[in-house]
This record gives sequence, structure tokens and C-alpha cells, in this order.
Amino acid sequence: MARSYVAQYDKAGLSYGFSEEDSLSPNQRWKFLVKCDSCDAGDFAGFYSARIVDTSSSHERTLFTFWDADVGSGIRMAWRWSDNSRALRLKGETRGFAYRNPQGEPFAFDLLYLVEDDRMFRVAEDG
Repeated sequence: MARSYVAQYDKAGLSYGFSEEDSLSPNQRWKFLVKCDSCDAGDFAGFYSARIVDTSSSHERTLFTFWDADVGSGIRMAWRWSDNSRALRLKGETRGFAYRNPQGEPFAFDLLYLVEDDRMFRVAEDG
């Protein structure tokens, strides 16, 4: 099933905008958002969480946490909902996913999230 979504994304491309309209799933049941978890404490080093919200219940689900790719530069991530709103592809760069001081150079990630199954998959370079 996940393979069919990857093929769909490869044809349509991904969005880099964070507008309200872009973050809604096609059926408008889900909304994708990114929150800066470290910003409330005045730390703008950039530790974020990627989340989806069920628009009918306002229940938030955290998909994963991550550091910005360059300190203070914001996030580098693109995303796209599948046509049927059952999958969300997330592709970008980070310095790490755990809340500890990240070390080293940014690295790429390419993930596919199946909403109804609450499962995340890493997309291989060959799709």
C-alpha cells in the first residue's frame, strides 16, 4: 500500500509552504502542522515537532520531533497529502530527532505516514 503513495508523490511533487490551506488534507479531516517546542522557553535553537490534528475533534498527534538543519534558520521540510487523505509524505533535513544537543552535519529524511494506521515508514531512495 505504501508503495502506491510513493509513486503518487513522485508524480505530483511536494509543497514547501506552510499556509493554512496547504496544511489541510484534501478531505479537510486532517491538518498538518509544525510547532517549535523550544521557542516557548526562549531557546531559538530550533527543536520542532511535526503533528497532525483531527479537525473534527481537535485531537493532536505528534508524528516525530526534530532539530532545524541549521541553528536558527527554521525548518527544511516539504510535505504533501495523498489524494485520498490517508497518507502524508514528509521530506527534509535535520540535525537529529532526539532532544539532546545535536552533533554533526544535517542529514536528509524521507518519510511516509499512514494516518489511519498511525504508522511511519522511511522511503528508500529508489522509492
